[in-house]
Amino acid sequence: MSIGLLGLFSGTSQGTVGALFLLGASMIYTGAMFLFVGRVYLRTGSLEFTPVRGLAKHTPALYVLGMFLLMATIGLPGLSGFPGEFLALLGAYQTSPWLTFIAFLSVIAAAAFALTAYQKVFQETPQSQAVPDMSPREWVFAGVTVGVLVVMGMYPKLFTLYLEPLGKALASLLGGGA
Repeated sequence: MSIGLLGLFSGTSQGTVGALFLLGASMIYTGAMFLFVGRVYLRTGSLEFTPVRGLAKHTPALYVLGMFLLMATIGLPGLSGFPGEFLALLGAYQTSPWLTFIAFLSVIAAAAFALTAYQKVFQETPQSQAVPDMSPREWVFAGVTVGVLVVMGMYPKLFTLYLEPLGKALASLLGGGA
């Protein structure tokens, strides 16, 4: 969310539109990530690293869904997090290149941390007993979520078209140029 704030307070319409897009995308992938963690908890009874290690062996579909949500969260191109982060950083670069460079480094550090934590949970030596994979109801949730995240990432113009007037107005309200 700090990238969104950087874009919002850059005072540019690109940065503001990027912040608004990122806010909308984060509502979807963060909510999905909470539901994902809830599914892991229901299967293992714990959220600690040690009891849930090695879940990829027992729950490959849940593993792939979690990796997809993580990739959307860290802003992989083609998924919903990327257009918002890119526009926010592009808008911020116009006003403060050095601050944008530091923010870009923070994105890389956050991605490294998230991938390391995910690897510890899913790919280390299994510590847990066999648990069931995704149910049909969970597949429906996963399909809708994946579809929305891909559409937002591949066709951001569907959303930015409606966010541009608001972004310009918000940028001028915050003292930037439209």
